[in-house]
Amino acid sequence: MSKFRDDNIHDIEPYFGQPRKLKSPITEKEVRASINNLNNGRAPGSDNINGEFLKFAPHLIDNKIAKILNQTFERHEDLNINEGLLIVLPKPGKPKGPTQNLRPITLLNSIRKVLSTIVLNRIRPKIETYISHSQSGFRRNRSTSDVVWAHR
Repeated sequence: MSKFRDDNIHDIEPYFGQPRKLKSPITEKEVRASINNLNNGRAPGSDNINGEFLKFAPHLIDNKIAKILNQTFERHEDLNINEGLLIVLPKPGKPKGPTQNLRPITLLNSIRKVLSTIVLNRIRPKIETYISHSQSGFRRNRSTSDVVWAHR
């Protein structure tokens, strides 16, 4: 697996400052919006929790997740969300064999996906002011086909 991982890269050291309350705590509403954004039919990470489990769980879970995330950030605790399961799949239509015909995929924990979406939703309005109008990849309500159409 060293073909897909650089052993010279190390995790960022956690912050060890004084515990304090968040200025803008994560809300149940943010958690639910993030959970609803998870894709169905995806393989779970090392936590073994599918997106569907969170989507169809009672909404009581939203409060629990928000509380855990807020307490974790306030106390500077580690969530262990930097871990993932690295698997390799053969590329479709290619013969099995050399590593060039393999596609590496990292399966991430569901809580990481939820937190990532919450952070993205919070920073998106500010980031949009810095991104060029010609940038369309991975942007809401825009696609690369829009750029091609505009160019023509």
